[in-house]
Amino acid sequence: MTFGHAQGVFGGGSLGMVDTDAGNAVALGGGIGYSMPLQHGSKWQFCPGGTLSFGFGPSVDLGGTTMKLSTQIFSLGASFGRVLPLNKDVTMLPFGAAALGHNTVKASVNGATGSTSDTYLTLGFGAGFQFSPNFVVRPALAFNVGTESITDDTVFSLGITFALPR
Repeated sequence: MTFGHAQGVFGGGSLGMVDTDAGNAVALGGGIGYSMPLQHGSKWQFCPGGTLSFGFGPSVDLGGTTMKLSTQIFSLGASFGRVLPLNKDVTMLPFGAAALGHNTVKASVNGATGSTSDTYLTLGFGAGFQFSPNFVVRPALAFNVGTESITDDTVFSLGITFALPR
């Protein structure tokens, strides 16, 4: 869920489940940013921002012993985008983004803990398709560059936005 304005501060949070081969985890995250035109009267927007998320789990059974995993992911970056009306019913919202990310994974077994971390660059692009003032579908593709610990270097996402009436 995200709250904000067409220009100015925006922010939001998320709660989700992550299903992995090792088991299920709970993900809790949030982010904040600021939307502004590149220059007065420009149709291009510049949006610096940051995110923080925490993963709780999964717990893995190791033959009578349980290993508990947790993650922390922090990112700082910016995106650029603009509004392109395609026709009277559909507006395209193309964007590109770059962010510096840091990921930490912690494991705990019988009171002993260990962790590993990784810093990387994420590059992404996509386009939202606005079908009404309140409904946007946004496919996107992101690539993690320079990472050693993240196994999924390429991520496809599909966002669906329903804006509440004012």
